[in-house]
Amino acid sequence: MRAFLTVFIPLFLPSLAYWIYLSIRQKQGLPFREISWTWLIVAGVALAATALGIISYADSAPTDGRYVPPTVVDGVVVPGHFEPAEPASP
Repeated sequence: MRAFLTVFIPLFLPSLAYWIYLSIRQKQGLPFREISWTWLIVAGVALAATALGIISYADSAPTDGRYVPPTVVDGVVVPGHFEPAEPASP
């Protein structure tokens, strides 16, 4: 699902917008200027790269602290988590 949201939708969104534009112009009987496929591909790749950048920034783990792996306590799985870093002692 994540690949669909971050790759496929941004890649196909410019093409979808172009096809909608063409159908509206055709129904109105107005002339339209064709957009080359190269610009559609570039726009799709730019949107996909932006989506991947936003996702990687939003999902980044904290840079300080200590990771505690998942453990079983009294038969219950405690998920992995980060504990705050201890201040350095002088």
